[in-house]
Amino acid sequence: MKKIIIFSVILIFLLIVIFGLRFLLAGAEANWLCRNGEWVKHGHPLVPPPDMPCVKSSESLIRVISPQANERVSNPLVVKGEARGSWYFEGSFPVRLESLDGKVIASGSAEAEGDWMTDTNVAFTAKIIFKTVDNALANLILSKANPSGLSENDDSLVMPLVLNKNAELSTSTEKMLVPPPVAPPMPPANN
Repeated sequence: MKKIIIFSVILIFLLIVIFGLRFLLAGAEANWLCRNGEWVKHGHPLVPPPDMPCVKSSESLIRVISPQANERVSNPLVVKGEARGSWYFEGSFPVRLESLDGKVIASGSAEAEGDWMTDTNVAFTAKIIFKTVDNALANLILSKANPSGLSENDDSLVMPLVLNKNAELSTSTEKMLVPPPVAPPMPPANN
């Protein structure tokens, strides 16, 4: 009977040591993350990467209705679509146009058209005004709002577009450059 108790205590002690080392070596977060179509280590996972394909999650979280990929667009660029409530923070998320070499052409934010605090899709609209040469190729990038700044919470949808130059515009996301109204001339004063 005494040998069984000693054996049980030693077995329990070894199990505690093994699990303790596992968490000590692996860290609190030890798993595989899907990044740009590839499985990437996060911490020190003890298991091999998943056998299933790594598919970007944004494809199921956000959908652009207009414009379509490779479409020719003009100013102002109005983007309409729907995204899961988790894509937003405080009812908006960042949107930008980048040249093919990664330079930001214009940026703004998409605004929810309804209650964004939900697990379902919520319609959004974004309006971006850009300056560019005619027929410039660009990428429209819709980024998941990430107030934490943690890279594991980053996600985005990238859509190629062709930009048309149609007027001299401001890079403001709100309005085109419009000259201020001019008051009509005052009639001469009668003296």
